[in-house]
Amino acid sequence: TDPHGYRALVDDLIWSVQKTSAQRGRVRRLVQMIPGLLARLREGLARIGYPPELTQRFFDHLITLHRAAVL
Repeated sequence: TDPHGYRALVDDLIWSVQKTSAQRGRVRRLVQMIPGLLARLREGLARIGYPPELTQRFFDHLITLHRAAVL
């Protein structure tokens, strides 16, 4: 079971960091999904007590990947 809905989040996370131009509307979808994705990831990491310094490092890298995927 997935009471908090994080399983679908994993699929979106993996899709969001793949750099490809093969899919029409990808950038628009990314721009729409990234804010909610980041919020849910922060919520999930806080829920499991993930260390703040590692959380920050994770998000720094993730944002770099998202920038590359959008450009």
